[in-house]
Amino acid sequence: YNAVLLASARSGLPDAGERAEALLREMQTVNARSYTTVIDAWSRSNAEDKAERAYSLLQEMEDAYEKTQDLKIRPNCISYSTVINAYALSKDPRKAQKSWNILKRMRQLSDSGKNTHAAPSLITYNSVLNACATSVPFAQLQIKQMVHPLHS
Repeated sequence: YNAVLLASARSGLPDAGERAEALLREMQTVNARSYTTVIDAWSRSNAEDKAERAYSLLQEMEDAYEKTQDLKIRPNCISYSTVINAYALSKDPRKAQKSWNILKRMRQLSDSGKNTHAAPSLITYNSVLNACATSVPFAQLQIKQMVHPLHS
């Protein structure tokens, strides 16, 4: 099923996100890769609400992991970074702030030890910067806050 999800995500079809999510709902067993692939499908779609749909799946994934503690469904850096990328590619006027909030959540989860697989990567930071680059008012402040800890 994950291969079919990936093919749907990368198909370039305008409804790829919807198709991939419908397939996810039909699956009897899902894992982090399944969710992340559908999140990626939404990030690549042309839907106006693509970032919110991606974020909703991340929240569903977090809730399932918290409820079951099943390591197969634990969100990881790629899951979070893909949602941030969905925001960066969206027209959401608050995409910088939303991306920044996800980055902060990743740091909190990683630093607290609740989910060390959520530790941000270079790709995560680049995606946040991409979101900030097209959200000028909020972005300037957030870029300063993000870069400052790197120099201390």
